[in-house]
Amino acid sequence: PGGAARRERSTLRRKRRELRRDTRSQFRRDWQLTSLLNNAPGAAPPSAASPPPRAAQRVASAGAARRARNMHHTRFGGAPLQGGFSDLFGAHLGATGPLSGSRAREAQAGQASLRTVMGGLRPEAAGDYSWSPDGRWLAFSASDATEFSCVHVWSADTGDVRRLTHPSYNAVEPKFSPDGLFLYYFSDQQISSGADSPYGMRGSEPTIVGAQQLMCLPLRDGFKCPFFKGDELNAMGKTYGPSIGKQFKTKVSVQNVEKRAVPVPFLEKRQYFGLHIVGDGHTFLMQMWDGEGLYLISLDIVSGAMVPIYPDPRGVFVSGDGQVIMLAVEQGLALLSAKALGVPGVTQDQLLASAILWSAPTGWTVTVNPRAEWMQMYNDAMRNMRDAFYDPGMHGLDWSAITEMYRPLVYRISTKSELRDVLQQALGELSVLHVFVSIRSEAPVLPSGEPTSCFGGDLVTDPRGLRVVRVFDTSGILAAPNSPLAAAAVDLRPGDIITRVDGYQLNTSDRPVSRALLGKAGMQVLVEVDLTPRDPPDEDDDEIRAAAEGAGGFGGMGGATGGEAGGAGAGASARQSAYVADRHARGVEYGHGSGRGHNGAGVGTRVHTVAHIAHAKRQRVGGSDGLGLAPRSLNSGGRKGLGVGELGGGGAGANVSDTSAHTSKKVGGITSVVVTPMSHYECSELRVADALNARRSHVQTRSGNALAYVYLEDMEQMGEGSSNSFDDFAAQFYPAIRKAGLIIDVRRNAGGNIDTWILERLRRVAWMFNTARAGPGDTTMQYAFQGKVAVLVDEMTSSDAEIFAAGIQQLKLGKVIGVRSWGGAVGYSSNPELQLVDGSGFTIPSFGPYLGSKWMIEQQGVIPDIVVENLPVSTFHGNDKQLDVAVDHLMALIRSNPNDGKIPAKPAYPDWSFNRETCNGGASPAAAAAAHAGMRRGEA
Repeated sequence: PGGAARRERSTLRRKRRELRRDTRSQFRRDWQLTSLLNNAPGAAPPSAASPPPRAAQRVASAGAARRARNMHHTRFGGAPLQGGFSDLFGAHLGATGPLSGSRAREAQAGQASLRTVMGGLRPEAAGDYSWSPDGRWLAFSASDATEFSCVHVWSADTGDVRRLTHPSYNAVEPKFSPDGLFLYYFSDQQISSGADSPYGMRGSEPTIVGAQQLMCLPLRDGFKCPFFKGDELNAMGKTYGPSIGKQFKTKVSVQNVEKRAVPVPFLEKRQYFGLHIVGDGHTFLMQMWDGEGLYLISLDIVSGAMVPIYPDPRGVFVSGDGQVIMLAVEQGLALLSAKALGVPGVTQDQLLASAILWSAPTGWTVTVNPRAEWMQMYNDAMRNMRDAFYDPGMHGLDWSAITEMYRPLVYRISTKSELRDVLQQALGELSVLHVFVSIRSEAPVLPSGEPTSCFGGDLVTDPRGLRVVRVFDTSGILAAPNSPLAAAAVDLRPGDIITRVDGYQLNTSDRPVSRALLGKAGMQVLVEVDLTPRDPPDEDDDEIRAAAEGAGGFGGMGGATGGEAGGAGAGASARQSAYVADRHARGVEYGHGSGRGHNGAGVGTRVHTVAHIAHAKRQRVGGSDGLGLAPRSLNSGGRKGLGVGELGGGGAGANVSDTSAHTSKKVGGITSVVVTPMSHYECSELRVADALNARRSHVQTRSGNALAYVYLEDMEQMGEGSSNSFDDFAAQFYPAIRKAGLIIDVRRNAGGNIDTWILERLRRVAWMFNTARAGPGDTTMQYAFQGKVAVLVDEMTSSDAEIFAAGIQQLKLGKVIGVRSWGGAVGYSSNPELQLVDGSGFTIPSFGPYLGSKWMIEQQGVIPDIVVENLPVSTFHGNDKQLDVAVDHLMALIRSNPNDGKIPAKPAYPDWSFNRETCNGGASPAAAAAAHAGMRRGEA
């Protein structure tokens, strides 16, 4: 049971990954659905004799509740000896007690025998098994060499296998109806694509949407599916019930069998999973992808009525007789009656309210013998590796001997972590690299505490605080976050000095960043900065902002420019004054007055507080004067640029500056900004994106912008976290489609599975060109890259990245440069059977690549065409010899054949005008016209 549950959960996870959509669910996904299951432990199911009430009537009894609580003591599907579930659901489950008499003697004397149903299949190529009601036919789905899955049936009497569906589409999850007359399955034969032409941005390509339909296949000629509406000569379809399936043998008529299958008309095309036929055969259960997840629904196969039941169940299990449904949900296990599902007009709320819910205890007491458990885990691991390893010969090893050789070590281990060491040694005898052992440790893990955060740049200590050396540049990198220091309202630049963070003076600590930013990731902090001189903003920036506050422009700019020319009136509203005062409160003054005109004198509009005055004092200590950011020079006439009211002054303005001085002056000084630091994980992404941009810039500079640089961190699409490597490739590749050369960097690439997608695009050939009236030409095939290609690899290029590099060599698409790669290409898949009893697990290399008579890559890696090693000291100082060699190699190829890869110039436009002299045999146009007129008269 545990293995089956793990398989179902794994299948659900795969389904969710495959079916991600950005649409909203058509069904309810609110907390009230959960509350319905959390109420009383039992309620009477709706009755077919009386219409369903507004709310389900609760008739739970103490005995029913007690049996629901104790149901885990009995194997599900078999009733307890004292009646058990029969009283709960109003109908006996039909299960019997222990075997007795001749049946018991047969079971004791019988021995299991193996019979081969179908051979030559890949591992896991067959599944979805379903027995006919009489036990004489086994239906299953199996995929062939084309990987299309077909429905087959196997006769237990003759051993014959018959294919029932066509291999041009997928047919899965066959289920016999209880009457044995029909076979139902899901089919994706009615496919549709998600693109309408090969033209468009980034090489638009069709995406096949494999929406499924529920199909009904009558197994005998002459029978119509239950939803058949009938006509003048044929009666309506119906279900015949389980009694027919027990009374008559199931027969399969194979003639024209594929033509007899018809889709269920009232079930829309969607993705479906987990088909069950319950009750008397007219109620179907399945999970449907509703745009957000898998939703369990009920369908009446005759009337077409559909009822949603519950979103994203963790498991759905049906009793052997189809009368009880068990849902594994967050709250525990919920039991539903198939009869309740079949009541016409039943609602979702009524079904959930009628469920019997068993909630797991808050705590469990389990006695475990650790040594026995460790030995079980060892045996399971060694047996699974033997049965699923890609080489049945186990690389020439006597696997039984290997298993026994390491067994004494299991007896001697004292911790579970030592079991990992034993398994790694034992499985390592196979000499393959894709064997990873993960043991769930029971050792206590101390909390790491609250982490510190970062600003998103390179900072160095300075006597005044922290000096900004570099702000990480992530421009043009897909999904990369921007540095907090580069935000529009912050805009710190190299040379700026951060002096305080939330009032904490940074030059008072030997660890300023870790102390000032501890636990502040994602939180706003107030940062005091001494800005380096920079160009001031445009003169009318403040006017635009003030005008946006709801008032007109400034009444007079005399005060704003030092009071030389008074304004014609007050002009500035209170909101404008408040805006200007707010600018000053944040220390953003750019060395010119900001007063308003008043009778020819520049009257200041600043509203000073204690914080403002303290701010100004810090500026004077640092060499600045007043509230401006730039140090102001003194002369015999006093300070320049001051208006009435500055720092408490009450006299008229004495400004003698002019507007031309403002436009040329650099501004700087102390100011305050609000910054939102990032976590160190986010900052690591910033560093990766910044390094990518640095390498990209280096390639463009060294090649004169002739080459493009593409970096792939891994080869996964929709993998762990936010890994979408093909999206990364597309974002970098398509803008470079007309470059003369391309460097693809897969160094330190951990692998994945998208090598085929990338190689396919690099293999496109431009065999024809086309042009419009103006502008550059284009290629056919669309988005065919015609330039030179080089691929960079290193010791940590692994798995699918190695296969990609080997494909570049084998397909002669370019040169591989660097050092020999990791050397692991025998791959594995996430098979849930690899989980051990405690949740630990390991990987089994289950498929290996080969070319001709040789196995590829494993234990040897990809040998570069041009071997270049990045030496550690040179790399530490920022050099990348492998990248430089790749640039020089491609540029040499381009210089030797400068026209390669370029779209050829269009030929001269043709002269396809109509030549009448030629068509008239050399006669003049007039003679030809007269002859033509004479012919017309003769005809008349």
